[in-house]
Amino acid sequence: MSLQSLSFASLNLRIRKRVFDLFFNHQIKKNYCNQFEHFITYMIVLNMAGLVLEHIPVIYETREHLFHIFDVVSLAIFSIEYALRLYVAPEDPAFSSAKYPRLAYFKSPFAIIDLISILPFYLGALFDADLRVLRALRLLRLFKLFRALAPAVNEFLELNQDKSYRYKI
Repeated sequence: MSLQSLSFASLNLRIRKRVFDLFFNHQIKKNYCNQFEHFITYMIVLNMAGLVLEHIPVIYETREHLFHIFDVVSLAIFSIEYALRLYVAPEDPAFSSAKYPRLAYFKSPFAIIDLISILPFYLGALFDADLRVLRALRLLRLFKLFRALAPAVNEFLELNQDKSYRYKI
C-alpha cells in the first residue's frame, strides 16, 4: 500500500467514526443522535399524513405538484439516512464484530424495513409501473416507525419486568 492510500483509508476511518458519533451513537450525550431520530420520525409521520391527504381529491388535485416535491425530498432524506447507516455500520457495536459489518447491517430487520420503504420509489423511476401500486407500497414507510418505537418498548419492558400486571397499568 502506498502512503497516499494509507492516508485516504485513515481519513475515511476518521470521517466514518465522526459521522457515527454525531448521528448514531447513543453513548455520547452531546451529539445529534436524538435530534436526528426525532427528525426521521417526524418525516415518517408527515409522510403518513401526506399519504392520507392524497386520497382526498379536493386537496390532492389542486396540490399534486407539492405532494410530488414532498415525496421526492422525503425519499432523498430516507435514502441518505439508509446510506449513512450502511456507511457507518463498521463503527456500530451491533455490527462491528461481524466479519462483514455492512452485510450484517444490510441483513438486519431495520435495514430491510428501511430498504423496503424506499425501494418502491426507485423501482417506479426505473421501470414503467402502475403508480397506484407504488403509492400503496409507500405504506411500508410506516414500518420505519418501529425503529423509533422499539427503544421505548424495550425501556418500558425493562422498567416493568418485576412488577405485577396491576401495578404496570
